[in-house]
Amino acid sequence: MLLAGAVLSAMSAAFAFRMLPFDMDPSHSKGDYFQPIAAVFFWAMLAILGLALFSYPTGKQQRRESAFEYLSGAVSWWTGLPLRIAAIVAIAFVVGSGLIQQLAWGHNNLNPDITRQFAYPEIEASEWVGLHEPRDKIIMARDQDTVFHYTGRRVVWFPPISDPKVLMDGVRRFNVGVLVVAHHEDSYWQPPEDACFESLRRSYGSAFHMVDEGRNFRIFEISPR
Repeated sequence: MLLAGAVLSAMSAAFAFRMLPFDMDPSHSKGDYFQPIAAVFFWAMLAILGLALFSYPTGKQQRRESAFEYLSGAVSWWTGLPLRIAAIVAIAFVVGSGLIQQLAWGHNNLNPDITRQFAYPEIEASEWVGLHEPRDKIIMARDQDTVFHYTGRRVVWFPPISDPKVLMDGVRRFNVGVLVVAHHEDSYWQPPEDACFESLRRSYGSAFHMVDEGRNFRIFEISPR
């Protein structure tokens, strides 16, 4: 346990501090970054437990005292009552909050309401695009998967970039004809779509013509060069 925990903790730290490269999913970059950090703490705890077992008594005393009882006594001696209470509260909070989320998701699965889905603005915009835009027009949207699913058209990613020149270069390079700008109260990517489009509008406003608008989305046609 000590050897495995120490080696794996060191390897996880190397990944966490980018001393060793690893592939990251752009759609889960935060989670992929924090995962090796969490692994460092997990394997370090394993190493500490392995170290504690080195002093585990042998012989007759070993038969009278189980390993669990010995480790419990060691933890009690190291941490004391306040830390144990804090640990119980922390674990109860994590488990309780997770349980509440699971129950909420389960309720939503039993009673689905598409209008309350996070991607509903993209769904509304996609339905309009599917009815009013030619099939050969390329769409730019932040939520590529949803827009592609509901339109069946080619979709390129609307990246979280505030530099209007970089954005416009991408629009022209991919021959984008339609831009979907959705609004979300809590955007995973920063800056959000609204802010990215505002930088585009200020610099290249004449190239964008709004053709439809909903409660939480706008659709723009992009004029040729």
